[in-house]
Amino acid sequence: MKKMISLLTALMMLCALLPVMAEGADLTGVWYLSAVKMGETEMSPTMMGLDLNFDLKADGTAVATTTNSEGTEAQDFTWALEDGALKITQDGESMTFTVGEGRLEGDIGGVTGVFTREAPVAVANPEPVAAESEDAFLGTWKLTKVNMDGTLMPVDVVAAAGIEITATLTVEAGKASVVLSMLGTELPAIEGTTAFADGALAMTVEGLDTPISISLCDNGEIYAVISVAMVDTELPMYFAKAE
Repeated sequence: MKKMISLLTALMMLCALLPVMAEGADLTGVWYLSAVKMGETEMSPTMMGLDLNFDLKADGTAVATTTNSEGTEAQDFTWALEDGALKITQDGESMTFTVGEGRLEGDIGGVTGVFTREAPVAVANPEPVAAESEDAFLGTWKLTKVNMDGTLMPVDVVAAAGIEITATLTVEAGKASVVLSMLGTELPAIEGTTAFADGALAMTVEGLDTPISISLCDNGEIYAVISVAMVDTELPMYFAKAE
């Protein structure tokens, strides 16, 4: 009888250590933040310089490790499967993630985080290359991404965060213009003459001390640092050819 009681006690302890087995899924192990979603837009966290993973232990404890420009931080929390969803708890506060095939998804501070078993592949920022002639720049270009404090952000992600910004760059032989709109307000057009030299365009604008450099990138986009008078700053912008 004592052996039977000891066996039952051991089995009960084992069940407590394996909360996922009763739910029919094994979530133990490391889960990597592989995508960040804002509305319909999805982007790699590597574009934001963010590395986040959960290590779910079999005893119901876990460690979240975050690495960004400020360094690496590890935090402990607990987890459990409840009604088919992953619930993580830290200091009395809980977050819930839906469980899919090899995928966890849930709110991580105002955006939706997608976690998978595989770490995301780093997305390289576009790099400038020398253009062969002015012809590479001719046409109409639409703003696609903005570099904000070192983080390359798609404009629809920026808009989802409450900062709506659009821009159209038009390049013709010997001249160019930028039409910029921010927060629903269209700003005065930036216009100037252009000269091709050293594989890039130099756009001379009246009132600016130095010309705006317009460069071709290795992904086919073009890059320029545009002055935004509305917020008194300069924004590095990437433009794709308008269809």
